[in-house]
Amino acid sequence: MNVVIIGAGPAGMISGLMLAEQGIQPLILEKQPVIQSTACAEGCDFMSLSKLSFDTIPYVENNTVGARIIFPGNNYLTTHIPGVVLNRTAWLKGMANSFCQQGGKLRLNARVVTITDNAVQLGNGERIPFEVLIGADGPFSVLRKYMGIPQKLICGVQYKLEHDSSDKFLHFYFDKRFSSHYSWVFPKQSTLNVGLAGKFCQLDSFVEHLKLNDCSIVKREAGAIPVSGVPRNIIKGRMALIGDAASMTNAISGGGLGPIIYAGHMLAKNITNLAAYQQEIHRHPLANPAIVRGEKVLASITNPELEKIGSLFNCMDLRNVRRRDLARILKYPHLISKFIRLGRSVQLTLRWGW
Repeated sequence: MNVVIIGAGPAGMISGLMLAEQGIQPLILEKQPVIQSTACAEGCDFMSLSKLSFDTIPYVENNTVGARIIFPGNNYLTTHIPGVVLNRTAWLKGMANSFCQQGGKLRLNARVVTITDNAVQLGNGERIPFEVLIGADGPFSVLRKYMGIPQKLICGVQYKLEHDSSDKFLHFYFDKRFSSHYSWVFPKQSTLNVGLAGKFCQLDSFVEHLKLNDCSIVKREAGAIPVSGVPRNIIKGRMALIGDAASMTNAISGGGLGPIIYAGHMLAKNITNLAAYQQEIHRHPLANPAIVRGEKVLASITNPELEKIGSLFNCMDLRNVRRRDLARILKYPHLISKFIRLGRSVQLTLRWGW
């Protein structure tokens, strides 16, 4: 089968590896001259990574025991979901080597500029036919544009800061002083990934709040985060979208690697029946519209409201919250509907990672 994949990021490499395991040798087209990570916090839950046959351990910079969700007033919730923080560029290069060793084909400096129903055209004028075309080319996907599917994006910015840390928790901040969505701190071996959904001026304020403004900036990054949720149609004829191109990023946490791994399995299994791939995606929690509804609540909720929620559940483990604990929200009747929508999205996320 002649399968062409646009993009050699996580979605493209994982899809390529899973297809190679089935004896299919796809061609991956990457517009950049080298394999490298785009802006990313580089975290993933261990449960999702364990579903990859590729050995990720050599590319792990920190093993984490869970995550803390921090509210205004320094109240927080904890979830003990084991995870890792990766060296994502090295991880992608490792997967690329494994992919090529299994017979896959990878072409760099191969920018797709035009798509027809049976071929793609590169910037150099070369025409490459396909039987199946996979758009794994990120939030500004050329295939998604060809398919005419709209998408909502927000800007994410990040500093990699020099900082030695023994911290084993990922930190998510829901605090409108810094971001209308969320901010994060992910510890690595000798650096921290510190970022937020917003602008660099907001990130500077966040870094100052964390008292990290004396740390040297190793790298400054920015990228787009899809928050519109998986659209109704992610296939068109013999074409399919995956990863950020299909808005599979978790709109609540910004996590994108877990969804790619689950979607990659579904795509490889149904490569000869893309309609079945689309159906499986929409049955999975990663595509549940409740996650997007939760993101809308998160974007609209105020800091005083977040502080009240945090005070009710301070220091609790999300997985140990019981029905009687949830009844505490009755103290603030005006928050009940927002709390239910936000809680539903978090509950769905915890079913398959974060």
